[in-house]
Parts: sequence; C-alpha cells; structure tokens
Amino acid sequence: TEVLLAGHASVTLDADNAGRFLSGLRRRGPWPNHPAVMVWGPPQNNQPVLLGTAHVMAGELIPGRLLSPIDIQQTLAQHSALSNFKGEA
Repeated sequence: TEVLLAGHASVTLDADNAGRFLSGLRRRGPWPNHPAVMVWGPPQNNQPVLLGTAHVMAGELIPGRLLSPIDIQQTLAQHSALSNFKGEA
C-alpha cells in the first residue's frame, strides 16, 4: 500500500475520528498542510487499517478517496490469511 501511495504523508486517527472520517466528515487536528495524505485508523489484530486518502488544509483533514468498511474488512481478512499461510511454511 505504501508503495502505491508514495509521496503521501501519513495520518493515523483514533476510532471515533476514523468513523467520522469514513462518513466523509472533515477532521481538525495538528497536521501541517499537505496535498496528499494516506489516512490510517487504529490497528486491528496488530494490522494497520488504511481508511483512504485526503489532503490537509489549515488544520483540516479533508477526505478524498475512502475505502468502504466492507473493503477494509476484506483487506484485513486477506492479510490475516496470508500471515497464517506464511506461519505454516
């Protein structure tokens, strides 16, 4: 994922702000202005959770492309299955 989003800054949100962000709401925070940001939610099962992309202007995190909750769960399930497969090898 990070390779596809090279050049993007990274922002991690807590659970409350992650839910609001996924609803398309702008979030306020201490972030510097940046035209391209990858937004992460709190880890689940020790795995980072990509929520989507955004940009930051005047301390506001403004959603751009958002992943659906179904996409997020499928990504986590695939990563878990891959981790289990690697552990068996």
